[in-house]
Amino acid sequence: MKVLLVAPTQPDLPNALDEVQDIVNSGLDVHPLLGQVRHVDVLREITLGKYDVLWLATHGNAEGILLSDGPLSASLLTSLARGRARVVVLNTCSSDSIAQMIQDETSATVVCTVADVPDREAYQTGALLARALADTGEIEIAYERSKPGGNRTYLL
Repeated sequence: MKVLLVAPTQPDLPNALDEVQDIVNSGLDVHPLLGQVRHVDVLREITLGKYDVLWLATHGNAEGILLSDGPLSASLLTSLARGRARVVVLNTCSSDSIAQMIQDETSATVVCTVADVPDREAYQTGALLARALADTGEIEIAYERSKPGGNRTYLL
């Protein structure tokens, strides 16, 4: 599976770099956008490349996800995903309303969070999800293998 991994630098997410490394080493075909990642960078890459998965590892809330040049709204993210990704992973905080918009307006399957997620939990879930997705090629199976015990934070 070909993955566009969007992970702008966030100094208050100390495990984000480990998550990126584990996703890149998972066995998936990963194209990472790291460091200073702007809206224009994501737009250019997703329209030029052919990706199965759009994976976002950053801060988020009900309005959108945080890139280096500010928030990317849920509506803009939805239009980026439409027809360009069959899976969207929102490993951000509180992304369920964004996921619902993407689910309603695209054919993508979405993994999202429903609350704030501790950085360590986000790291482990992302790392396990990537490995399981590489092993199985099925997002539903990968999700079941990687979600936290007593899960109250992630949804498929």
